[in-house]
Amino acid sequence: MAVVDSTRTVTEILDRVLAGERLSDADALTLMQSRDLVSIGAAANEIRNRKANPGEVTYIVDRNINYTNVCVADCGFCAFYRRPKDNEGWTLSYEQIGAKIDEVKALGGVNAVKRAELEELKALSFLPDAVADAVYAKFHPDTASTAPASPPSGDL
Repeated sequence: MAVVDSTRTVTEILDRVLAGERLSDADALTLMQSRDLVSIGAAANEIRNRKANPGEVTYIVDRNINYTNVCVADCGFCAFYRRPKDNEGWTLSYEQIGAKIDEVKALGGVNAVKRAELEELKALSFLPDAVADAVYAKFHPDTASTAPASPPSGDL
């Protein structure tokens, strides 16, 4: 990964973006590391309002499929995971994955997102393909997607 260095403040970056400039890698990293969510959100909303009808907001119905709660990442924000061999760990069967996809389709869902496995979980490495197969069998392949696993703490 390239080292990025931004000396601009969040306000300077947002002013430039609102003026039509694209974000640099360094500026994007500065915004990601910032806790100024109100200013960033306001700028994002202003840009959205410029590009679309401000009185109309659209969305899609989709579902994240967590096919297991077993993880080794130690994300500081997650209270969901369990360590390998923990008695509270679980992994969904193909049938359970299919039922979750059927549930979202019944609600008008157009997508299901499978969470990608962490490299360290070799014992569960068959699951992403199983989930992908189930998702692609029930949704058009162009709408099914994979979300990366959350990075370990400190990687952002």
